[in-house]
Amino acid sequence: FTIGAGVKLPTGNPDSFSEQGIALPADLQAGSGALDGILFFSYQQSPRSRPSLSYISTAIFRYTGTNEEYFAGNSYRFGNELQVSLAAADRLFVGGLVIDPSIGIQYRKRGRDFFDGGEFPGSGGDFLFLNPGISTPINQKFSWQVNVSLPLYSKVVDTQLAPTLQLNMGISFKTNLKSDNKFLGI
Repeated sequence: FTIGAGVKLPTGNPDSFSEQGIALPADLQAGSGALDGILFFSYQQSPRSRPSLSYISTAIFRYTGTNEEYFAGNSYRFGNELQVSLAAADRLFVGGLVIDPSIGIQYRKRGRDFFDGGEFPGSGGDFLFLNPGISTPINQKFSWQVNVSLPLYSKVVDTQLAPTLQLNMGISFKTNLKSDNKFLGI
């Protein structure tokens, strides 16, 4: 079990304009201008019969604060958000290659945004995604991964853009934070 709590600090600029001088919508700003609270829960288990297999469940809740200085003294508050994920991951050996496939399902519920106390149109909704992925180690420190986020269900409030297919790729670096770690100098 892992349980956590934290905050999202208002560090990015929430009042940016386009090159033509048009104010960018709140969801395209670099920041929200508000302090948010975050709660996190995760549970992972491996069956004794196959210790390389993991079942993972996570839940993240974000309680959003209000930016009281949104474009000349207006207030803007993004909707609260809940994300729940269930996934399974394993380690397989194919020839001489180590492959870590995973499959997951993610539900996301986003509440309505508020502008000057009233509901903001075209915000909020329910979303369901299928997330297959694969990872393989490059060496002992680096691994390469790719995953796809496939939208299965979207129910948006009013007219708005809905999530589409996403392809994510990355390289991970694993380090040891012991005092003899020469890479980090600690």
